[in-house]
Amino acid sequence: METFSSQLLQIQRDLADARTRSSGIQSDLAVKKAQRDLLNSADSQAEAFPAGARLVMDAANPLQLAEHAVLGPLVSQLDTDHEYRVSLEAVLRSWCDAIVVADTATAMNILAGLDRIHGGSVRLLAANGPSASVQPTAGTGVRLLDHVRVPAPLTKLVEQLLDNVYVVATLADAPVPVPANCVYVTRTGSLLRGDRAAEFWTADAERSNPLIQKHRIAEATEPTQ
Repeated sequence: METFSSQLLQIQRDLADARTRSSGIQSDLAVKKAQRDLLNSADSQAEAFPAGARLVMDAANPLQLAEHAVLGPLVSQLDTDHEYRVSLEAVLRSWCDAIVVADTATAMNILAGLDRIHGGSVRLLAANGPSASVQPTAGTGVRLLDHVRVPAPLTKLVEQLLDNVYVVATLADAPVPVPANCVYVTRTGSLLRGDRAAEFWTADAERSNPLIQKHRIAEATEPTQ
């Protein structure tokens, strides 16, 4: 009888623990849902891009662009392994709000149109067309490009943006001097470039950054461990 009572007490304790864990998981899920809803809101997404970029993406097509001229925001088409997200954010900081267009001619047409109407700022990247060749360099560390996935139409563009970008544990692992066409970045956002530029980047400083928003949405929808 005493053994049975002990077993029953243990079962009750286990049930109480399970309820506590379930409550915690439900609370985490509710927080993640609220974050996802906020990040996915139209206002939040729109504020992440300058006025000119919003005109380029406007479904009403105020710039009268040809069909398929605009491929969309660069960051929306990048899929990155979780542990390399901060590295990608640091490397692409200056292109985080760029819009990908079909080719250089399209980009020139858009720039002329925005200049004519004073339509606001925009950064454009051409998916196709002539570009300077990048000579691969055997670098120290992990090649960032190996951990980024993009749709086929953007492959060459992203290869040019990220070729010779290497992820290292610390900047002490980077060669000095850094080769002219290389970039070394840590998983926490420290960065050295071959053009003698150095930077430490943190997501807290740029809450409206479209790439940060994309990664936060991904984190909010990933399963709770």
